[in-house]
Amino acid sequence: MQDDLLAVIDECLLYNEVCGNNLEYIRYFVIDRGYNLLALERFLRQTNREDIHAPDDEVWKDYRRNRVTEFVKRCAILVWRHRPAAIFSVNVVGWGPAPIIDFSESRPYTDALQDWRGWWEKGLVDAAFLMDYKRERVELQALDFRNWADYTLGLRKKSQRGRLIVGIGGYFNSRDDVLVQYRETVERGLGTCLFSYNRPTLEASESLGQLVADRSPVWTRIGEDIYPYPVPLPPPDWRDRQSFIAGYLKDSAGKPEAGIPVALMGTTYRVISDGSGFFAFCALPPGNYQLRVADHYLDGKSIDALPGKVTWLNEES
Repeated sequence: MQDDLLAVIDECLLYNEVCGNNLEYIRYFVIDRGYNLLALERFLRQTNREDIHAPDDEVWKDYRRNRVTEFVKRCAILVWRHRPAAIFSVNVVGWGPAPIIDFSESRPYTDALQDWRGWWEKGLVDAAFLMDYKRERVELQALDFRNWADYTLGLRKKSQRGRLIVGIGGYFNSRDDVLVQYRETVERGLGTCLFSYNRPTLEASESLGQLVADRSPVWTRIGEDIYPYPVPLPPPDWRDRQSFIAGYLKDSAGKPEAGIPVALMGTTYRVISDGSGFFAFCALPPGNYQLRVADHYLDGKSIDALPGKVTWLNEES
């Protein structure tokens, strides 16, 4: 399934002058999904287990969470390899309260199996759109909205590696409450987005069509009260100071080699090839590296990792 989706993205990138790629629903809806035969077979082989594991088994959850992360990484490398100026972004959830100490305690991590903080910190995305969809009229949800915004601001202060944007659930809120949440976000210096264009406010859902999409007066209010001047789209210039190395491990017959350690000699950088044999090092300091892959033809390969570039190691490059 991953390869099929990547093939669609690859075709779009090759034959269209796209300016960005965005992933939606890059998560699990509920915790009991993912029991397909291929995933089970790979999990059992990787962990040397023989049991039928429960949905809340922590090792099983980690396995599925890592597969989601691997897909995000593969998409990022694909986009940046073909279209370096394009923006690769993801929509991420802000379920429940914001984490107080550790992101691994939050519902996005435990329930959606979506380690979006890790994606951002490791340089896997240009932008993350936090779906901070909360009802302003419900006191606890209004507090959660602000706490997630504060959490987002705290992450941004730690690094300017990518963009973090707070999404407002317009369809949950009245016109006035939408503007309240916009102000809360802009006052923190954070970017904003609104879901959705077709139902920008709660009034639109009860309007028989006259207040949906561009007919909603909320757009005029946002333009007058929140953004009286145009705001340019920030370029993904953080990648100009980073380099990326990626490729596939395959045996002599062209079969993917999964679960193989890949390292950069003389550094602490180390990854494991995924089920397709894919591996990637993201957000590296530019420079010369030597690959370490025991008993493989890529072992010892010298790599000049250039700033803002994806160095692709396989023959088709």
